[in-house]
Amino acid sequence: MNKPKELQLLTEIAKLLEKYGPDSCEALAILLSNEEMTQTIIVTLLQNIVLKAKSVSHNNVEQKPQVSKNAKTFRSSLVAIQERDSDRGTLLLQLFDGLQNKQFLPTSREMKTFAEDNSLVPITAKSRKSAINQFVKAFLTMPIHEIKSILKLLEEKTSIENSSLEAWSSIILNKTADIK
Repeated sequence: MNKPKELQLLTEIAKLLEKYGPDSCEALAILLSNEEMTQTIIVTLLQNIVLKAKSVSHNNVEQKPQVSKNAKTFRSSLVAIQERDSDRGTLLLQLFDGLQNKQFLPTSREMKTFAEDNSLVPITAKSRKSAINQFVKAFLTMPIHEIKSILKLLEEKTSIENSSLEAWSSIILNKTADIK
C-alpha cells in the first residue's frame, strides 16, 4: 500500500482513533460487525461513488451527493438511489424486488449459476437474503444498458420457465380429463 491517498486516509483514521479514544473505537467495531450495518455503509459509499462519477461526467462540476435519511435497509438505499437517478434506481429496485419475491432466480444456487454464466461477480453468501444483496450490489456501478440487458435475460428465463410449467400443467390436466 504505497499510494499516497491510502496513506493519507490511514493517517486521518489514526487521528480520529486518537481523538475519540478506545471506547468509541470498540463501539464502532461492534457496530461494524453487524452485517446489516456493514451493507448499509457499503451501499452508501457506492452510492456516493456513483453519484460523484455521474455528476462529474455530466456537468464537469462536482455536486454534493445527498444521502438518504432512512438508509437502514438495503432496499431503502436502493430507493435513495432512485431519488437521485430515476432510471438506475428503478432498474435496481425491479431487480431487487424480483429476487426478493422469487420472480427471478428463486434459489441461491440459481443465483450463483446465473452470476457465473453471465460473468458477474461470484456469489459467495450463504443465505439467500445475503446472496440477493451481494447480487444486486454488483449492479450498483454497472452501466444502465447492461442492467437492462441482464433484467431482460432474467425476464426471458422466467417467461420460458412459466410457459414450460403451463405446458406440463396442460398435459397433466388433459390426461386426468381423458382418464375420467
